Amino acid sequence: MAILGSSVVIAPQTLAEEECHPAYRDVCVPVNLRGAKKIHVEKGTRTKPLCIKLGSWTGENPVVIEWNGRYAAKAIKAKGYSNAVMVRVRHGKKPGYLRVYSPRSYHNDMSWEWSNCNTGMANNISTMKWVR
Repeated sequence: MAILGSSVVIAPQTLAEEECHPAYRDVCVPVNLRGAKKIHVEKGTRTKPLCIKLGSWTGENPVVIEWNGRYAAKAIKAKGYSNAVMVRVRHGKKPGYLRVYSPRSYHNDMSWEWSNCNTGMANNISTMKWVR
């Protein structure tokens, strides 16, 4: 960062880094709201399993789930079959939205159920754990 007179100049790479999720250092997972799928989470004290069906792709897809100041992240490798992730979600003191970032999933392909994932939902199922 350089200061010129009373103005502040920010290096371009700093702006680009701020647009990427901190869960990954080697790949940029965009965090703009257009790139995230929002899942409503009710107010409460229960912890429930959530199965997020991500669709199909070939190759590696970094997936990030954010909820209540925490995140879960995992790179999912696939060869064209249906993919899903399962995470346990503790409801919050007030209702809100969980955000899912999955660059290789299309919004129309992504869906979810408040239950454990099973092979009837997807061929490839990964379990995710919360960080922070």
